[in-house]
Amino acid sequence: MTVTRTFRGWAIQRWYGVPEVTMRQVYYGDFEVPESSDAVETGVDVEPLDRLVFRASGEIWAGVVFTGANGPGGWHYRDSGRKFPLPGGNPYSLLGRIAGRYFQIGSGLERIYTGAGAERLFLRTNDDSPGNGAGAFTCNVELWRRV
Repeated sequence: MTVTRTFRGWAIQRWYGVPEVTMRQVYYGDFEVPESSDAVETGVDVEPLDRLVFRASGEIWAGVVFTGANGPGGWHYRDSGRKFPLPGGNPYSLLGRIAGRYFQIGSGLERIYTGAGAERLFLRTNDDSPGNGAGAFTCNVELWRRV
């Protein structure tokens, strides 16, 4: 079954040059992102001007002594330390990576991919030492492409 939807708004106007655009859903699925992984291969290839929708849940324990579990938003501050995959992001939050560049997903994100060519999507935590903690996030990914 093909799912199509019309999107409107300032982002659509900015990236597509029209006030609304009809897109079809080309991917919908869930991924487990363990604290121990430094890259979850999604098998999802993203093309220029695709719309990505992420929704995440679950908890991890980062492995840091005297701390508790956290959700996909990570710790409640940003850390610019170079030890993290995404310096300036929330430590131990959920991240995506496309074309070698990390971005913060947290508990949810909608974005339009503006890269020059097709690239694979990867998921991981913003963890400086994957594998010393426990738990996992679940990330639902929707990929929409212009009809």
